[in-house]
Amino acid sequence: MASTKVPIELSSTPGIVDNSNATAITIDSSENVALTGGLTLANSQYLSSTDASSNAPRMLGINSGNTTYIAPIDAYAGGDVYYGVSANVANQAFYTAGSERLRIDSSGNVGIGTSNPTSNTLTIIGKYLLLSDSQTKLGDYGIIGGGAADGNSRLEYYAGKYFSITQSGTERMRLDSSGDLQLGSSIGNGTYNGSINAVANKSTGAIIKTRNGDGNKHWMVIGDSNIEYGSIGLTSPTGTGLLQIQGESGTVFTRSGGTEAMRLTSNGEFLLNRTGIFGTGNTCSAFIQGKSTAAMYVIGTNTSGYQLITFFNGGLSVMGSITHNNTSVTYGTSSYYRLKENVVELDGAIDRVKLLQPKRFNFIADAENTVDGFLAHEVADVVPEAITGVKDEMQEEEYEVTPAVLDEDGNVVTEAVMGTREVPKYQNIDQSKLVPLLTKAIQELSNKVDNQQVLIEQLQAEVALLKGE
Repeated sequence: MASTKVPIELSSTPGIVDNSNATAITIDSSENVALTGGLTLANSQYLSSTDASSNAPRMLGINSGNTTYIAPIDAYAGGDVYYGVSANVANQAFYTAGSERLRIDSSGNVGIGTSNPTSNTLTIIGKYLLLSDSQTKLGDYGIIGGGAADGNSRLEYYAGKYFSITQSGTERMRLDSSGDLQLGSSIGNGTYNGSINAVANKSTGAIIKTRNGDGNKHWMVIGDSNIEYGSIGLTSPTGTGLLQIQGESGTVFTRSGGTEAMRLTSNGEFLLNRTGIFGTGNTCSAFIQGKSTAAMYVIGTNTSGYQLITFFNGGLSVMGSITHNNTSVTYGTSSYYRLKENVVELDGAIDRVKLLQPKRFNFIADAENTVDGFLAHEVADVVPEAITGVKDEMQEEEYEVTPAVLDEDGNVVTEAVMGTREVPKYQNIDQSKLVPLLTKAIQELSNKVDNQQVLIEQLQAEVALLKGE
């Protein structure tokens, strides 16, 4: 291989001249070397220098090829490697593809994906932080562990299975792949499969406890008002703090097994052992479906005269009550004289009683039993206060034409089709309202009997006189 002669220029600042007679390398009086162009090294070559005190390598090596390595060369085993040792170095930044990727600022703060890391932190700006215990599980499993004080506390991610929080070696929370959140002591137990599951053995306090920081009373759980929803919480900030349960179309209470036991509709109707009211005309506050023995038991105290049920009108005045004396029940209605006016004697009772037309009959629903009674519209002309309703009156009733279609979870897929029809509105009779008329009729009959008895005695005396007795 032919050699190339390179001229050397001798002056106060010696230099090496290239083939174009231009200075390529300059050495100044302080022995600093300056290159006019770039420096190219052959493969596997490097630059190095030594520390005058220890002869330890201090420069960097560079390997060419598809990969560029910048690393300490031949550092002593167990020795330290320093980057940016000079006090003039304020920040160190690392670039790829022309963009800064990592920075260490003059205070030692580290930023990844940012050139302005937050004080006293490792600041990472990016979409994901992937941690793995091995290259084979990268992206499938991640863990962020606790510090030296509590190495058993961690955030854990397992792709396709769950995300969990462990404290002092005990798992406290898990969010599984179905979106169900589990808290407490039975995490991972398939028995508890609700959207939020909290299981704990609490001798005092609550399994789930909520508190509003501003001291006001607000909802504890509230649903989305854009769809069917339900809420549980306390009354408004100006309320009394009573527990409030609210549903879009009512509130339902179920017994074990999911069977509905009680319902409060959106119209304020209370349903016990029923799932709905019957008939649009049967508007009322409570519907109670009886059991095999009875629909309701009312239990009072042993105090005689105790009111089992008391009835009030809209003005909250007592209208009547059901009381007991420990052996029997009294059905009472208001009859105090101070509540009445225009009091007059009842006359012509016998004539009115004669207008009543007692009958014997059976009800269509109970064909086997024949009873004594009245036809309501016949009584209405004689004692109108004993009858409610109008003869042959009709009312509109809502009924189900086609039942609702439910999915396997009991959710309504297709709403029921409802229709209306005309049905009879039956009259009722309170036979106790006949008692005053019947009582007066008996009194009138009694007076007649008494008068007739006097007349009979007079006639008997006259007959005896005529006979000379």
